[in-house]
Amino acid sequence: MHALDVMKEWLAYGRPWQARLSAIYNIGRLAHHSTEERAKLEVREMLEPLLEQDFRTVMNAIGGLEALGDTKSIAALERCAAGALDGRIKRRAQYAAAAIREGAGSPKEIKSLREDYDSLKKEYDDLKNRLLKLENPGKPGKAVKQGKAAKAPARKAAKKVARAGKKKR
Repeated sequence: MHALDVMKEWLAYGRPWQARLSAIYNIGRLAHHSTEERAKLEVREMLEPLLEQDFRTVMNAIGGLEALGDTKSIAALERCAAGALDGRIKRRAQYAAAAIREGAGSPKEIKSLREDYDSLKKEYDDLKNRLLKLENPGKPGKAVKQGKAAKAPARKAAKKVARAGKKKR
């Protein structure tokens, strides 16, 4: 039995969680040293769906993809970073994608284009957020209430203040 086959068995849900997480992390390293491209493809296809699970699984899947070093996994890592709510996952996925790019030895021109793209994307996101704040002076991302619905919270707050004033007397 091939070592990768044993690791694949331990990736299955239902195995002890510590062993499963260790298998997720180390299968990328094992496949990296494999001479078969098919093995690397299978491992990448097994690890990428794990980027949408719980925190520990995602962190170990990111580590496994980084250890695998396959440039085709960069897109999945960037999607993970873009959709992550936890900053630790976001930073780890961005770092892993950058490490894979470094390991691939991309030319200087591509590196400078990537840096330009990343800075423009960050600037675009900042401008988009500022525009949303200008359009919606209330809470960011929510539409401004109008009419009676907008006055209801103010009325409730006024009643609370009035009740608090009566209790003090």
